Amino acid sequence: MTYSDCVATIAMIVAVIAVPATGYLSYYFAIKGEKRKEWNQVSIPIREKLISHIDDMRRGQFSHPEVKRIDILKFSDIRGKLDNSDLMSAYDEYENSHQGEEVLIKTNKYTFIAGDLSKPISASEKLLTLITRK
Repeated sequence: MTYSDCVATIAMIVAVIAVPATGYLSYYFAIKGEKRKEWNQVSIPIREKLISHIDDMRRGQFSHPEVKRIDILKFSDIRGKLDNSDLMSAYDEYENSHQGEEVLIKTNKYTFIAGDLSKPISASEKLLTLITRK
């Protein structure tokens, strides 16, 4: 076998392996990027609502919680194979902590001044740690 035959054989082997491999790799990373975008599209609005709500409570104001159960269910659907029991129990704790008498002292049309906000803040922070970005 001459030098040119060896080079041609190696080139054919590389071409047969490289073309499908590059196609597979580009497909794999494109799908991975789309899943990341879909994850962030659902998680970022929830995180923004929670961060804003936590900030309001730390300033001594109690705004109505904007995170709804449907938002959490959408996020749990995106999580797929992960166990969602911790997420749902954290949301239930979040929901229950915002129904107490101490947080429902109305001062004007939009804002509530609250007594002890430690439970709602800790429940909101716990929920925030479970809703991650990618």
